[in-house]
Parts: sequence; structure tokens; C-alpha cells
Amino acid sequence: MYSTHTYGKRVSGDPHHTHCGQQGITLLVNPTCPYPVMPLPSRSPYVFSCLVSKYLIHCLYLPPSLSDQEVAALFEGPDALEQDANTILCGDFNARSQALLGDTATYTRGSWLHEFILSNGLHCWNALLAYGVPTLSSPSRLDNAQVGHTSWNSIVDLIISYSPLLEPTITTAQLMFS
Repeated sequence: MYSTHTYGKRVSGDPHHTHCGQQGITLLVNPTCPYPVMPLPSRSPYVFSCLVSKYLIHCLYLPPSLSDQEVAALFEGPDALEQDANTILCGDFNARSQALLGDTATYTRGSWLHEFILSNGLHCWNALLAYGVPTLSSPSRLDNAQVGHTSWNSIVDLIISYSPLLEPTITTAQLMFS
């Protein structure tokens, strides 16, 4: 397995976690991948970009703490991510949307992303191939403290392309918590 990554930020303010990082992005490449993977320089700590064959892939982690304006600036305007017909966006967008994804909630970022996808003719493969299928299943800390075994699901990890893909499929892993 080949991996490459951006360096996360140090966790600050917690003396027990001085060795930990947060918000880094890692790209794992299957060793049987027949194409070279070329990492590209990034202007944002929230994006890891690379070329794989003819595809430009932007791996994203858009933390909930980013404002809607900061997220929009990544996709629109003079400093926007490079994009063409062979561009794929993937990662944790933290953009929940009932209408687009079949999620149980809608956030303002999810509404913005839905409109951005529609107005730019993009393909959100979660919506097309795995509508309503959670990409994150996590125990709720509050509910867990109160009742012991409540969890919540959301759809925040997305794959978006600027043109159709040949024979796309999506498989999500079901994680179990105890």
C-alpha cells in the first residue's frame, strides 16, 4: 500500500495530546494501481491534490469550523481549485443534505453544495449510487452518556466528478461500535 499525505495541524491547548495532529489528509493507493500517482502542491491545508493517469483528484477535509464563505472560496473565484472534465473531488465535505444525499439533516453547507453541483452540472456519485447510505456512523457522546447505546448516522464523505465515470460503484463499510 502506497500512501502520501498533508501534514495536519498540531492539537493545541491540551497538554495530554501534544503529540497528536488534526485535519491532515492521507491518500492510500492500492499497490495494484497501474498508474503513477503524482502529488501536486496545494494552496490550502484542507486539500490534497494529485494526478492519477489523466485524472486530477482533489482530496478534501472541510472541517465544520470552516465558514461557508471559506468553503465557497475553494470552488469559486480567483483562488478556486483547478477543475476540468477529468477532475474528481472526494473526501469529508461536512455538507449534509436531505435533498441531494438522502441524509437525515440539511446544513447550510449541504444546501450550498447541492446548488453548486446543480448549477455546474456535476455528478455526485453518492446521490446516484448510494442515496441515503450513511458514510459516518458514530455513537453520540451525549446520548451514550444518558442511555448507553444510541448512535447517529450522516452522509458527509462524498465523491463528485465533472464528467460521468465509466461503470462507477460505491461500497461503504459498516463499522460497529460497542
